[in-house]
Amino acid sequence: MTPLAKWLVSFAAVVAAGAAVGWVARIGVGNGLFLAGVGPILWSLSLIRLGGERTRVGRTLEGRPLWGLDPDLRRQEVRRGLSFFAMGLSVWGVLFGSYAFGVVL
Repeated sequence: MTPLAKWLVSFAAVVAAGAAVGWVARIGVGNGLFLAGVGPILWSLSLIRLGGERTRVGRTLEGRPLWGLDPDLRRQEVRRGLSFFAMGLSVWGVLFGSYAFGVVL
């Protein structure tokens, strides 16, 4: 399966789960979708960790590096975080689109 196909399947699962949770919890499908969009955005922020390549360096109590710098691993981590962020914004896009077209969720 291509990465785009995996992302689309994950997106559909997040939208369906958010709508189902909103419907079952009786908070409304729209609120469920809003909360389903919050999850990936918060996850992306924890993945990226807002610090650049230096965040890949862990240190012991004595100050010695644990891992060293690994720019490729950091790039993959940032790409994964941005993918989660895009998923959260896309879920909110579905919610905004339905509101813009007059569909009440």
